[in-house]
Amino acid sequence: IKENFDLAIEGFRQFIRSYPDSGLADNSLYWIGECHYAKKKYAEAIATFNELLAKYRDGDKVPAATLKKGYALIEMGRQSEGLSILKELISRFTLSEEASLAGQKIKEFSE
Repeated sequence: IKENFDLAIEGFRQFIRSYPDSGLADNSLYWIGECHYAKKKYAEAIATFNELLAKYRDGDKVPAATLKKGYALIEMGRQSEGLSILKELISRFTLSEEASLAGQKIKEFSE
């Protein structure tokens, strides 16, 4: 909220170091990615989302991390790759809110 993203990133990293097996470790990793995204550090955001997707394949943040990874790729000018990720999200998590948002983003590029 206060846009102190560096402090937030460090706090989330500390949580992961202290509680690596916590059910909230994936959430912390997700929010690190969100902080990088907010700072327009898209490559770092993608790397963080990829780490989450690799470590927590069944985690509750997988749809959100996939969505933001797609958005970050688009922001970096890699539209076809980003749109492909968004289409994959829709096929894997059809009824999720993230799938709905992905569909809206895809529509923006088809109009």
